[in-house]
Amino acid sequence: MGIVNAPEDPLAVRPDLIGQVVTRSYGRVWKPIDQEEVARLTVVGIGPIGARTIQILSRVQPDLSCHEIRFDPRLDELSEMEAVLTMVRTSDLLFVVSGFDDAHCEMLFSVVADTATKVGVPTIGVVPDNQEYLSVLPFVTSIWPVSYSSFCGELDGVTPSVGSEEDRTVFALRHTVSTMTDLLTHNGIIGIDYDEVVSVLKSGTIGKLAVGVGDVNNGRTASRNAIIKLEDQKNVSNPVKDLLVSVSGSSLMTMDHFDEESKVIYDRVHTDADIIIGLFIDDSLGKNLMVTVLTINN
Repeated sequence: MGIVNAPEDPLAVRPDLIGQVVTRSYGRVWKPIDQEEVARLTVVGIGPIGARTIQILSRVQPDLSCHEIRFDPRLDELSEMEAVLTMVRTSDLLFVVSGFDDAHCEMLFSVVADTATKVGVPTIGVVPDNQEYLSVLPFVTSIWPVSYSSFCGELDGVTPSVGSEEDRTVFALRHTVSTMTDLLTHNGIIGIDYDEVVSVLKSGTIGKLAVGVGDVNNGRTASRNAIIKLEDQKNVSNPVKDLLVSVSGSSLMTMDHFDEESKVIYDRVHTDADIIIGLFIDDSLGKNLMVTVLTINN
C-alpha cells in the first residue's frame, strides 16, 4: 500500500492530493502456461466502490491482477502509484472500475485509463449506469455502464446478499468484469479465441449488459429474460451486430440446454453478427441457468 507522488504526465494528480491517494494490490503474478504467459489482464478499482469490487474479483478471478486506488487524507506513506501504472502499461488489457463515489474518482480514473491507452493497451471502463461517464470516455477504448436492473429472472438463488443499493452496484460491476475475464481466459467448455473477444470489446464505444436467469428444466427462459433486459435498454442497436454471450449452469446443464439457450440468441441478432458464446460450469447456480449478454454500440 502506498501514497501517490505527482506523475510527469500533463494529465496529473492534483498537487493538493499528493500523500492522500492510496494504492493496494491483490491477486497474483502472471503465470506461464505451456512455456507461454497467459494474457496479462489487469483491473484497477477507483474509489470505495471500485476498491470493494476489486477485493471480490481478486478472490474469484485468479487470472486477474487486481489493484485499488482510493483517496484517504489520513495516511502518509511511500508511493506505490508508479508500480500500479507500470503494471497498467505492460498489460494486454485493462479494466478500470469505479462508482465515482468520491470527488477524486474522475481524475484518478482518467489518469489510469490515459496511461494505458497512450501505449496501446485496450482499456475497458466499467461504471454504474446512473453516473455521468462522458468525461472519461476519451480515455477508454469502450465504456460499460451497468446496473443490477439489467438482471432478470429468479435472482434470489443465484446472487449473494444484495440488500443495499451499493451491494447491487458492486454485484453488477463485478459480474461484468468477471464474465469478460472468463471469455478472455478460456475458462469455459467451448474454445474461444482471445483476439476475437478483444475485437468485440473494441468494436464500439458504449457497451450494454443484460442478464437472464431461468430454471434449467424450463427451456430458453434464461436467454429470453436476457433478451428482454437487452431490449429494455435505450440506444441498443437493432438488430444487434456484436455480442459476447456467457451461458452458465451447474452440472445439471446439458448440451441440449445450451443449444436451446443459444438458439434464442441467434434468432435475435443480425445474420452477419459477430457473436461469441461461451459455456461455463458453475455449480453454485444449482438448478438455474444464467445467460449474460454483452453488446456494444458502434
